[in-house]
Amino acid sequence: MLQWKTMPGEIMKVRHRVSNEIFLMKNVDRESHLAEPFLCELEHIQMVNHHPNIMRLYEAFNYDRWSYMVLEYFPSNLLEFLKQNKIPKNHVGSLINRCPELLFATFIGKTVCNYTMAVDMWSIGVTFLTMATKKICLFGKDEEEMLKCIIRNREGKVWSILKKIDGFLSYMHEYNDYRNKILEIAPQNRPQALWSSLPEILNEQEIDFAKEFLRYDPKQRISARSALRHKYFKNLRKTALPGGQWDGSNVVFEVDID
Repeated sequence: MLQWKTMPGEIMKVRHRVSNEIFLMKNVDRESHLAEPFLCELEHIQMVNHHPNIMRLYEAFNYDRWSYMVLEYFPSNLLEFLKQNKIPKNHVGSLINRCPELLFATFIGKTVCNYTMAVDMWSIGVTFLTMATKKICLFGKDEEEMLKCIIRNREGKVWSILKKIDGFLSYMHEYNDYRNKILEIAPQNRPQALWSSLPEILNEQEIDFAKEFLRYDPKQRISARSALRHKYFKNLRKTALPGGQWDGSNVVFEVDID
């Protein structure tokens, strides 16, 4: 019998005495602090049992002060798969959702971004635009192309735009070193291409809602709480939502994010 420990209980590789079939058996002391997560896991497995893509639960029982689960055994595991195949990249993320301060930090090769919730709010704004317009509005094949796309869709001079990006002013004295690279990204002046085309697709409230998320200065981006109170949701039919009459304007956060 092969045995190893895992959370929240102990797992053993066991063999049925009659059929010789191999199973995994997981157990936990019901008087320990691990009992609650074990029972929670059991409840979830029972809900999706017999699904073809999920490990099957064959039996669950109690003996003395112990609870047991008998589970389907697989001869291989993820660790063995990673050893036999190329390990995927450690850093993952959707490039089209990346905010300008992260792109700029990558562009100049320095970690100058103060990673806050504003990073996620930019992502939400991009996702909203994609859903509302049914197309990807900001796209680049790499970090430089992505930053270029964002800049060329903003009105004004490169300097006035970039100085709003978190961390840029910290390296203002090195601006000349990056000047040529920056000017390669976009000309000094450009039309506000993205927003000028949106009125053909979205109404005024929808455009304003998106703009609140896609502000260059992360400190000026809308917060999650303020987003729920935005006029965009004023005429929303809440009965059509899974939460029914849930009112986002009265939401209570454990941490004040405003």
